[in-house]
Amino acid sequence: MQRAAKRYEAQSLDRYFRQVFKPVIPRRYRPDHKLPLTRNAARAIDMVERQPGHDPAPGTWWNAFNAVTYLTDHEIGRSAETRLVTAWYGPGNARKVRALKLALAFARAA
Repeated sequence: MQRAAKRYEAQSLDRYFRQVFKPVIPRRYRPDHKLPLTRNAARAIDMVERQPGHDPAPGTWWNAFNAVTYLTDHEIGRSAETRLVTAWYGPGNARKVRALKLALAFARAA
């Protein structure tokens, strides 16, 4: 089976987006508490099956990765110019690389 066809489960999708959109850890963080979902992680979970182009691979890790790239390239940021610079050279680029590596790892484990 191709990795693009590997399907995710809700719990693993939540873990994936929590790792891609890492929260800022508070100083008084206690390891026994689960960190809250970041706003962008929640947006990605909400958008994973509604983003443009989701139709060819619904429910797959490929679709989850594409939700990250769509948010990074088209939604996160103050303007089109800042989104472009961030997605190409800044933290958005690093986020997309990390998201691809994580999606491949989750797909292999599925």
